[in-house]
Amino acid sequence: MPRDAAPEELAGTVLAVSRGEAHLPPWLQGGLLNELDRVRHDVLEPNGFTLSGVSMLAYSTSTVKNVFSGLMARYGLNSRAHAVAFALRAGVI
Repeated sequence: MPRDAAPEELAGTVLAVSRGEAHLPPWLQGGLLNELDRVRHDVLEPNGFTLSGVSMLAYSTSTVKNVFSGLMARYGLNSRAHAVAFALRAGVI
């Protein structure tokens, strides 16, 4: 969201996120979709997986949080925002 966004736009975004909706800029959405396609093509399909099959591999919230905390500690990241900035600079997302 741009710093000069109108108050109505900011409020709408906050309400949407509070409902669990994602609010990503188009350039980031495109990057994430491209990365998902790359993982599907380069990792999943060569190993006999499909996106629908992978959805059965569910991880608990605590497992995801533990992995994320470990990555943050390994790279010396202080917050989730810091982790996102790090991932953007690294070209991961």
